[in-house]
Amino acid sequence: MSREITVAAGQLGPNSEKREETIERMIALVEEAKNKGVNVICYPEASISTFFFTKELIPEGQREQFFDQLPNDLTKPLFEKAKEYGIALIVPYAEQDGNYFYNSAIVVNEDGVILGKYRKNHIPLTIFSTPGKASYEKLYYTPGNLGYPIFNLKTANAKIGVQICYDRRFPEGYRILALKGGEIIFNPTNFATYGERERTGTWGRCLQSRALENMLFVVGPNKSGKEKGRINVGRSMIISAVGGEIIVQGKNEGDELVYSTIDLDKINEVRSKLPLTRDMRTDLYKELFNLYGLSYNC
Repeated sequence: MSREITVAAGQLGPNSEKREETIERMIALVEEAKNKGVNVICYPEASISTFFFTKELIPEGQREQFFDQLPNDLTKPLFEKAKEYGIALIVPYAEQDGNYFYNSAIVVNEDGVILGKYRKNHIPLTIFSTPGKASYEKLYYTPGNLGYPIFNLKTANAKIGVQICYDRRFPEGYRILALKGGEIIFNPTNFATYGERERTGTWGRCLQSRALENMLFVVGPNKSGKEKGRINVGRSMIISAVGGEIIVQGKNEGDELVYSTIDLDKINEVRSKLPLTRDMRTDLYKELFNLYGLSYNC
């Protein structure tokens, strides 16, 4: 008997400063998901806000407007609609926790129960050759402190994990989630070209590699269209555990529900043919730790 689940990337076009409008658009995708039989939706990175950290630093007292503690009154209609339809949600957002600020994603199951959250572990600071184009994320966010949690959905007893945008560049997180039983990794992203033509083609390659090397499914929701001068590539995608192939891919403009029904039993099939964990040489990996100047106990 197959373990099927229908997953979706809730791609969003440019956000406006009116966050209530963004929530309405997210609810519209939930409405569509109900008609398509979707079990779980993940939205792009920092889905509620605009991409506000393109400036070197927003003065203290002004930046707090972009950060939230979820759930709150803003997201209540979204969470209630998803609960009504029995759809699980992964909502990435800019989180304020006391004096700390995180790039986070909250995970809510099909009954509207909050399972927990993931906080982005790898925080970039990237300046591109195009004048005025940059991501000063490191000046706003604290690195995550929740590790790599696994969340269990009711549908197909699916074991899921979350990585956010830049995390995809670090295969160690994916490997940890895979070894902890992760079957679907959701990787919400806010990926723009920053005027660098070669960046456009790189979108998705890391996600395909992570799916291929860990033999699991990857869902990559991405922002699309032009927002505050950033050209987001869109093309949200769902990637197969079998060969890392792209199952379905969205367009590069506007809101879009990119969805597919996947069979989690395929993971065991492909892993039985090529049991990578059996052939791992953990006795040799201490050299990697030594190069980083870290202790290794095995």
